[in-house]
Amino acid sequence: MSDPHAISPMAAAYIKSLETSLMMLRRLQTEPWQPGHLAFTPPHSTTSIHWSLGHIVGSTNRILIGLTGHGKLSDGQLKLFGRGTGHDAAAAYPAPDILMHQLEEIGEAAKAAIAAHSDEALIDEPPAGPVPEFMKTKNDVVNFMILHNVYHVGQVALLRRMQGLPNLIG
Repeated sequence: MSDPHAISPMAAAYIKSLETSLMMLRRLQTEPWQPGHLAFTPPHSTTSIHWSLGHIVGSTNRILIGLTGHGKLSDGQLKLFGRGTGHDAAAAYPAPDILMHQLEEIGEAAKAAIAAHSDEALIDEPPAGPVPEFMKTKNDVVNFMILHNVYHVGQVALLRRMQGLPNLIG
């Protein structure tokens, strides 16, 4: 007889991947926030650490949307850090501590939502809503958003290195 509270193998792997990406970002909190470091944007780029952090919060929120049909962020915040946005609105960005708090809260909710899905349920279509067309299943949403987060964690690591700051890992 199987344990009804056991987490499916696929869900467990996704949770581990999400926890790893969140752990890397928690390293940002090991030193005081420096506004100049957070706002640094290399030439020919629109990415800063501050924007990336907000964008990762938004993509973690999209895991919730893709699994449950609703997230925890306002449309305004999602648009502020959306794809293709620049730094014109940087003054409106929530403080990094607020973003980290949101990331923890939304990360925990996303892990719970993932854990609530069996492997079979993860191949269901995502709820109607703002999910890109190429994401045909809940599995597609979770997989893409975790990979997307890791991509942006890598950008944060590079932005730190370009400023002579310590690595996020290692």
